Amino acid sequence: GDIAMAVGGKLFAPYFNKAMKTLVEAAAIELDITDEEYADLLNALREESIGAMEVIVGDASPQALQTFLEPVFNMAKKISLEVEDPRNYFQGMSYIPDDIGAMQLSYRVSDGV
Repeated sequence: GDIAMAVGGKLFAPYFNKAMKTLVEAAAIELDITDEEYADLLNALREESIGAMEVIVGDASPQALQTFLEPVFNMAKKISLEVEDPRNYFQGMSYIPDDIGAMQLSYRVSDGV
């Protein structure tokens, strides 16, 4: 995300697919959510991945984004299920990062993807 911001959207475009693929894979990693350390590490990894995605998708074309709609929505669904999982270390506590616990992805048909 920082590199994309530094060079700008058009210059980052050749790296968009590889970066998005890597970020989606990083956010989809599975760790033991019953262990505090792993649950905290997983939340931090996902926060960073989602934050970077927010930066790099801003300048991406609808065609480039289309490839990643399904993986990103699947990732969001997986995260939302983990947040509700009673085995999750953070379940019932006030600490589940806002970016992950209340993640909302929007897609408009008018975007033309």
